[in-house]
Amino acid sequence: MLKAETKGTERQFNLKTDVQTLQQVLRHYPNVKMIVVDPISAYIGDTNDYKDAEVRQMLAPLIKLATDTGIALIAIKHFNKDSEKTAMQRSSGSIAYVAVARAALVFVPDPENESQTLMLMVKSNLGLRADGLAFNITKRDAALAARIEWRGSTKISAEEALRGKPGPKGEKLESAKEFLTKLLIDSGIGAVPSKEIIRLAAAAGFKEKTIRRAKVELKLKAELDGHRRWVWSLPADTDEAGISPL
Repeated sequence: MLKAETKGTERQFNLKTDVQTLQQVLRHYPNVKMIVVDPISAYIGDTNDYKDAEVRQMLAPLIKLATDTGIALIAIKHFNKDSEKTAMQRSSGSIAYVAVARAALVFVPDPENESQTLMLMVKSNLGLRADGLAFNITKRDAALAARIEWRGSTKISAEEALRGKPGPKGEKLESAKEFLTKLLIDSGIGAVPSKEIIRLAAAAGFKEKTIRRAKVELKLKAELDGHRRWVWSLPADTDEAGISPL
């Protein structure tokens, strides 16, 4: 935890008043490459967390320090509770935290696989927006600490993952559900690789986000097969999921 000294006593580090002290400390540690502030809201002093102008003013010295030294600066924020807001607006407090960042990422449970987490890009001023990445946190039997096991890329957007289900409704969604149901039943085993499903769906005129919403509505299962491919399959109880043979 970052702390600062005041007249011989310790107090919470304050980004509004103590960045100069941090800069002095860094002179004694020239090999520092990254600073993580977690969560940043714990170190803002009397700054009004919801006022853009105050947040920008508070962050300015810290941003200048990062610019002058070349040190990477990572700030952690929690989500607010408004699931109807965009991914940019889901950070608690002012949107200025996300607006001033060169890049912003969210970490959320995978709506297709609860055993893994997704790292998804919300914004990037550094280049083209990249696909998200999936990962698990695992621990080997003899290891002292956990490690990250990367599971590949994902096309799910931050908006979709945060809301739990994408937005298309109405006739298009119902058509997508019928398409998925028929495709899985016609497969003979009730399971098809997700990449193949999305390819066939695109050829049939369905957007990927529509197919993914249909998957959620149909309560389809997603799991890795023996070839390390993600496969979508019919639930064990098709009646419960509202699926009937076509």
